[in-house]
Amino acid sequence: MPLESETYIKNADVVPGNLADMYRDHLLTDLALCVQGRCFPVHKVVVAAGSPYFLALLTNDMSEGQAASLDVNDVSEDIFEQVLSFMYRGEAKLNGFSFAAQLLAVADRFLMSDLAHMTLQAVKQHATVGDYPELLVEGQRLFIQDLEAFAFARCCQHFTELRSLGALLDLPFATMMELLRSRFLVIEHELQVLDVALSWLERNCRETADDSAMELVPQVVGAIHFWDINPASLPDFWPRLAPYCSGVLTCRFILCGLGRAGSPGGDLAVKPSKTETASRWLLHRVAGERESQELAHQLVDFATERPERGHLGAELLALRKDATIKNAVLNMMQQRFDAEAARTQSRSSSIPRCGEFLCLADFMTSLIGRDMLACTVIQNHVLPALARANSDTGWLLLCTLRHGVLQKWEQRALNSRAALKAVIDKLREVLEDELNTTNSPWLRLELRQAIEDIRARCG
Repeated sequence: MPLESETYIKNADVVPGNLADMYRDHLLTDLALCVQGRCFPVHKVVVAAGSPYFLALLTNDMSEGQAASLDVNDVSEDIFEQVLSFMYRGEAKLNGFSFAAQLLAVADRFLMSDLAHMTLQAVKQHATVGDYPELLVEGQRLFIQDLEAFAFARCCQHFTELRSLGALLDLPFATMMELLRSRFLVIEHELQVLDVALSWLERNCRETADDSAMELVPQVVGAIHFWDINPASLPDFWPRLAPYCSGVLTCRFILCGLGRAGSPGGDLAVKPSKTETASRWLLHRVAGERESQELAHQLVDFATERPERGHLGAELLALRKDATIKNAVLNMMQQRFDAEAARTQSRSSSIPRCGEFLCLADFMTSLIGRDMLACTVIQNHVLPALARANSDTGWLLLCTLRHGVLQKWEQRALNSRAALKAVIDKLREVLEDELNTTNSPWLRLELRQAIEDIRARCG
């Protein structure tokens, strides 16, 4: 067979190894990056290739471009050591979730999208229920929107489990209030929220004997939807609540709200006025098609407003078990997805990392995993739109899509898999095409894993 002009030999594994050896031995280094008094001898070309931030810094006409050493501020020594490890070896060691969050923040600062993406994916893959509150706090502290959105949605989704674990009690006040005020908690009844609120008050007010903390009581108690609590249960929680009822406002929240929407399973009483907060989304009772449409709008708006909420939105819809709301949500999602896909295609070949289109796609992939979307919708709407968008994040969502379709595949009987097989074959085809063209290392890794997963489980 002749040696064609497009035949390549590849040395992708050896070259990084040689660079890592040169970094280890300080061979031919031409720059020192100094962090907290420690200087790291590096190669300009390597750090510039690994980070657009350093590329801009080292190629400008200012003094930094000609300097033999540079100070790197607001980065810890151990974090920066892993940044350099990723540049030279293509790997970084994550020493716990707090460390990973700091590394993610530094990766964003240095514009290292590969490191940021892989760190976030590792956190999401390894985090368990008890880790979500810590990740939420770290995401807010370091202003990492994707991490914060992921952790907040998971805290809402696993609120009942976190209550049992006591993992919410160390949350700072602002974070706790955001969680207590969310209408999209996955709960069975409002008493679960009241229990968390009282436990937090007991931990942060009574045990610490902090008078200033007692000033927070009205806000904490005001976040409880007392109208969804049966007045007959008052004797059960009153001994715990009574110490915090010294203020008029706190007592008003209880007396004016308790049981106004009726107890769970009982007849409806007078509902809260329009000026009052509605019930939690999962507990809200509908009185007709108009309210069903309104609840559907609320869920779609919530699930597509920020990234990482799609999983929570699908969970809420599945637990609701209301065919009218479900159909309304699916119709809205398809219409919005098609409209946003058309706008995205007309604007640019690329789409924002956290744009509305990606949030819609994230929600739809979660609905697929819950077997709430038909194969025709997946094949004719979701899959082609994500492929046409030509965005790294869009391709990542296509990789994520395989989890839902494979779950469908395993749940269905052999004689009902034909339509789904066509979807899976098409998905594998577009992923393989992108694998052959993309230059992004992290995206190649994700694509390869998705393709191998499909082959292993579907043949």
